[in-house]
Amino acid sequence: MEKIKNQEESMDTAFLANEMTLRSYRWSRVNMRKLFQNMSIADYTAIWTLSKHIEEEEHPKIYLKDISEKLKLAMPRVSAMARGLQEKGLVHWKHDGKGEKGTYIQITENGLQQAKEQQERIKEFYQTVIEQFGKERFIRLLQEMGELEEIMSQEMEKRDKK
Repeated sequence: MEKIKNQEESMDTAFLANEMTLRSYRWSRVNMRKLFQNMSIADYTAIWTLSKHIEEEEHPKIYLKDISEKLKLAMPRVSAMARGLQEKGLVHWKHDGKGEKGTYIQITENGLQQAKEQQERIKEFYQTVIEQFGKERFIRLLQEMGELEEIMSQEMEKRDKK
């Protein structure tokens, strides 16, 4: 961080882009994996998304198209995720009618239990991180990351259209 502050005025876009890429890589590949030993990050994210959907919509199921939209993933990736979750006994994968009305997943008791255990592990970790970093700073950081993510997503969409 000192290095960045000292070079702030002389930083070019390439340097900033490389720093962002490096930090994102180090955090996601090294640190997050340590928090997810019994369940993958992708599995937890899918189960958490499903459980939040159930709380918000009061429906015990979520359609794959809704997961695709919420997680910003292509349908083949969501289908592969659903298949993997089902194979692990975390969800039931079902369809309306003969599938023409859409397919959906429902969280199993095992999935809910594993997600709760994982959530507790994450909560314990972030509790100490937030205490050290400061809750208000952490909230601001999340807001700014959300804004950055939105801008980056818009730019990726523009590039996809070219």
